[in-house]
Amino acid sequence: MKPTLIPDRRAAERYGVHIRTLARWDAAPNLGFPAPIYLRGRRYRELEALDQWDRENSRQAASLRAQVQHEREAVTT
Repeated sequence: MKPTLIPDRRAAERYGVHIRTLARWDAAPNLGFPAPIYLRGRRYRELEALDQWDRENSRQAASLRAQVQHEREAVTT
């Protein structure tokens, strides 16, 4: 079965970060963030790899999402 791929734009939305942040995460191998897959010059992420990364880093991911949400709320109020 083919893996499900999502564009980096959607991956960035998933984590509440800017698309450039994904490139920074790629440059930090200690994070273990799933590497991009390039198709026709565009960057995609394998959905199952992202889900696995979330499971392995659920506490950190939840904290990051909460922080980003808090920052967004502070900007809009």
